[in-house]
Amino acid sequence: MSALRLLSLGVVLAAAGASAQSDGGVEARERCARRIAGALLGTGPDTTLLNAANPQSLVASILAPAAVLADGGVPTTPFQEKFSRYINATFNSVPGMVPAEDAPYALTKYVLQNGLPWKDLFVGPYKVNPGVDSTVPAVVVTDSTGLGYFRSRTWMVRYAGNETAGYRLVAAYRMVNNVLGVKLTAAQNTGGIDTATRASNPACQGCHFDPVFGLDLVAKVLSKRVGTGSSMTFSAPTDGPQVLLGGQTISNDAQLINAMVASTDFRFRACRLAAGFLYGRPEYQCEGAIFDRCMTSFAATGKITDAIAAIAQDPSFCQ
Repeated sequence: MSALRLLSLGVVLAAAGASAQSDGGVEARERCARRIAGALLGTGPDTTLLNAANPQSLVASILAPAAVLADGGVPTTPFQEKFSRYINATFNSVPGMVPAEDAPYALTKYVLQNGLPWKDLFVGPYKVNPGVDSTVPAVVVTDSTGLGYFRSRTWMVRYAGNETAGYRLVAAYRMVNNVLGVKLTAAQNTGGIDTATRASNPACQGCHFDPVFGLDLVAKVLSKRVGTGSSMTFSAPTDGPQVLLGGQTISNDAQLINAMVASTDFRFRACRLAAGFLYGRPEYQCEGAIFDRCMTSFAATGKITDAIAAIAQDPSFCQ
């Protein structure tokens, strides 16, 4: 293509851009409105979004909790429903058999409805209890002995595992995965073998006895499974404090989760969740500046909605 042809094409494109600007960039605004509605709500944009001079200016109102009803109830917004389902699908490999097994879904919705810090999902004084039967939603209750959803009985039973001495290895993995995003893959199917066998098996040692997130070490500070099925109970840990998380002495599940929540890795996990929710994929390296802004916003308030807003309100989100 000749230089003259390129110059002419540039003039045409510039004129087109000027035309778009002269009418307010209608196409760009509609595209942005669709992007925001699809990412945050899972729907097409309503007339308010479509007619907004800057659709990104409405992100905060979309993420905000709904007003409390006259009877004291707190309605669920479309964003809250979509994000709660996203978290549940991320934190569990498959849907639960009954609503209370999907405790992350119920408590995420509660956190969003009440404008609570994201850490309350993991360390807040709550438990998720079953409804009156398996056909109704689970119930979030305030409980001074609660630890987010991690001490909810139905969740504990779901992830109790089959380790021969009752160590809750599956729950240990779910905790570090849900809070920090750590992902481990089983080297082999062992059928619940005992601690000594895992310790002597080279294929098991890396995941089970690593001084940072070793599953056996984590499980030793959790309560133990006693029995199976509906009669299952849980007894206090008996192995004493463990050195975890790169040198911290941890005695129980509350110390474990609070230590993870206090880490930079927790903030990184929150922004990775926000990016995955909005983009439907992991963040790219070229999006580092946006990710840094997300980390700053989340650190300032501790709310996952501010992490999401930092990304959704960035000019690049609608480009």
